[in-house]
Amino acid sequence: MVENMKAKYKYLSRNGKNHAEHRLIMEKHLNRKLRDNEDIHHVNGDGFDNGVENLQVIIHGQHSRFHALQRGKKINCVCFVCNKHFVIPQHEYRYRIKRSKSGNLFCSNKCAFSILPKRLLDIDDLIISEINGGLTGYAIAKKHKFDRKTVYNHIKRINLMSNKSVS
Repeated sequence: MVENMKAKYKYLSRNGKNHAEHRLIMEKHLNRKLRDNEDIHHVNGDGFDNGVENLQVIIHGQHSRFHALQRGKKINCVCFVCNKHFVIPQHEYRYRIKRSKSGNLFCSNKCAFSILPKRLLDIDDLIISEINGGLTGYAIAKKHKFDRKTVYNHIKRINLMSNKSVS
């Protein structure tokens, strides 16, 4: 069996080719080859659960429509800062959770940025000391592995654009 941590399904290698295990299981269960327009749907959504009771043969177009409707589902959330209830699409929820280092969700940018001031002030202090030490914005970004745009935005925000050369 071929295992890949990023894969959605288990694969088996046969005659030098990889085959999705769920398709092979369903073909054996049906005693026939699957047609090109037939997909195998995992009923519980777990692509690694290949029990016959979890597998369902479905025409490709219907399968695509089913998952498109699933993507349209909404998730009820609560803002970490203001406790406001808000609704976001399921795919956006997964994206926000993945992107958030803390796992917290916010109803707006205002709430998201309200917990950042201490961190922003720490970065501002760092940038001020580096500029006073003679470094340019580019050198600061490179030294501390910041995005250059982030450094320039901080410099603008704290009005350090005086006579220093920021390149």
